[in-house]
Amino acid sequence: MDNMKEYKRGFTLMEAMLASVILVVAAAAILVSFTAGATSGIYSERLGLAYNLASNLMEEIFASDYDKIIVNYDGYMESVGAIKNANGDVIESPEYANFSRSVACREIYLEDQDALSLPPVILVDVTVAYNGRELVELKGLKGR
Repeated sequence: MDNMKEYKRGFTLMEAMLASVILVVAAAAILVSFTAGATSGIYSERLGLAYNLASNLMEEIFASDYDKIIVNYDGYMESVGAIKNANGDVIESPEYANFSRSVACREIYLEDQDALSLPPVILVDVTVAYNGRELVELKGLKGR
């Protein structure tokens, strides 16, 4: 009978499987948080690039003569892969490959202004998209 009281050291198969399941669940939870953080970081980077593209184009428009803004920029579009820098050269950096920009301009008349006088303000709307999804819309007013 004394031989029956001998205990074997180690884990049973069931204990090892349970420990494996717990380890996999814990690892999955950690990986999900890392994945979410990486996705958020990529989105933030794209948002920053989109804002810079919108801001740069808005500065270029505001540096133009008031009378040429609507003629030169209303309906202006740069398609995916054709974003230009201030010199008019296409930006070849892969970071900008999937961005596009568009501009809409319209004259703003004041309520008490007569219809024959020139509009005092132009509303400029610059939109930047990534893969067709709008990321940034920047609006500005240019006065005479």
